[in-house]
Amino acid sequence: SAALIAVVHRLMHPWKTTAIPDIGRLLYKHVHAQHHKSYNPTAFSGTNMHPLESTLYYSAALIAVVFGCHPAIVLGCIIDCGVGAWLGHDGFQWPGSGDYFHMLHHAHFDCNYGAMHVPIDKWLGTFISCKEDLRKVWGDKVAGEEANETPAGGSGRLRGKHELRSTHPASRIESWKLAHTGDIDLLGRSF
Repeated sequence: SAALIAVVHRLMHPWKTTAIPDIGRLLYKHVHAQHHKSYNPTAFSGTNMHPLESTLYYSAALIAVVFGCHPAIVLGCIIDCGVGAWLGHDGFQWPGSGDYFHMLHHAHFDCNYGAMHVPIDKWLGTFISCKEDLRKVWGDKVAGEEANETPAGGSGRLRGKHELRSTHPASRIESWKLAHTGDIDLLGRSF
């Protein structure tokens, strides 16, 4: 189900192609942008979705139906989708929880659509480990927060490179990196 969720998530972002109509841009603007209004994600933003996106997201539980599994398995899949979304956006990194790479997705938008335990971003060439990797993925195309059309925090203002956002996930990412370099611990204490 994680692979299905990653593919659906990728389809809801701009495809950045001129060969075919960019349906992903349309889906992002009218459906997925609601989720990205949480530019500083918390557990609650994990399931903050447009009804169409929510339907597609929870349809991952139907995989168990196709294989004739017991209804308890289907219910377990639905619960896993909800809890997984909450933990995947909680802003912390620990086993079974959110991850640094999805925080990069919310900071830069055009990368890391899947989860760490399914390497679909590696397979599709959309995996980045830092902002500089966006150029490797998208070349000269405008990508990342500069290309995003989602109003920040629902305020009606468009996000841009000049907006000051001290609580932007990139700030939390920098804090996370500092805490894991050995210079400071998670409580901000120096060694």
